[in-house]
Amino acid sequence: MQAELSGAGMYFSLARLAKEHKLNDVAEKFIELANEHAQMTSFYAEFCGRYPLEEHKFWQN
Repeated sequence: MQAELSGAGMYFSLARLAKEHKLNDVAEKFIELANEHAQMTSFYAEFCGRYPLEEHKFWQN
């Protein structure tokens, strides 16, 4: 989950840099990637909240 969150932040930062250099089409792609990573972060957060992370408990549910 933390890796996806870091990835989203990185892509948002790259989008900002691209906009500063007038590369709006590139910025849009970075924003799209950032949004995908943010969605995965929410998926992992929801998943981890519903299921225990210990393998032996996970498979009992």
